Amino acid sequence: MKDVGAKKSYDLHCEREGKVLYVEVKGTTSTGDRILLTRNEVLLHKKEYPMNALAIVSEISLDRSGDAPSARGGALEIISPWDIDETRLETIAYVYRRPPRPSAS
Repeated sequence: MKDVGAKKSYDLHCEREGKVLYVEVKGTTSTGDRILLTRNEVLLHKKEYPMNALAIVSEISLDRSGDAPSARGGALEIISPWDIDETRLETIAYVYRRPPRPSAS
């Protein structure tokens, strides 16, 4: 298992006997009923299904009293394979590209 979250559109690269499992990990202090996914995460996991998984760690206790926050506890749920159901996705943001500015002559 290798943490690839800093460079890839998924978090854990798991490999055994030549088979790869792409794992997305989401942690939250909430119940985990709603999680945020990027466009690239959705596209990757649709492409890699059924060799994929979603790991949700919910109800994490977060202590912010010190210099650096610390997390503990939580409930782990793993969905594998993770078949992303389009009806469960909700658009919450858009990128708008403004029209070109008129050139100054």
